[in-house]
Amino acid sequence: MRKALVLDTQLAVLLVVGNADRGYIERHKRLSAYRSEDHDLLCRVVDRFRSLICSVNVLTETSNLTRQISEPMKSEIAASLRRLILHCEEIYSPSVNIAPSAEFRSLGLTDAGLLAILNHDRVLLTADLPLYLEAMQKGLVAVSFAHLQENEMQLSAGF
Repeated sequence: MRKALVLDTQLAVLLVVGNADRGYIERHKRLSAYRSEDHDLLCRVVDRFRSLICSVNVLTETSNLTRQISEPMKSEIAASLRRLILHCEEIYSPSVNIAPSAEFRSLGLTDAGLLAILNHDRVLLTADLPLYLEAMQKGLVAVSFAHLQENEMQLSAGF
């Protein structure tokens, strides 16, 4: 059985905005590091997993970050976020359980919460290097989106 995928906030924002309209990616101030091709890559990765898991904290941050754009884009992106919420499995890890951890001090509540929900059946896909490194150090299954982008560029360049 294929594993479930867990996304960090930055990639959830990319997914939601790009699903609303790929053209919005270049227009959204929180996605200046991404192009529509990155959204395509992200969608191909998401499609390879049996399900998508979102933490409550990631969904909250995604909601706040995606709203930082004008209408009518804001409403279209909100509809895309609604579709993601209805599609994903939402996992809650109480903040009171996360706050005492060393990861909370170094990564913050949202990213420490992602580490708390990972298990042998879940893969973390992240654009956040400190989160990726912490997950790897803990022996959790994590994939760096930057590594996927590099491999994609090498393939398209013929390497």
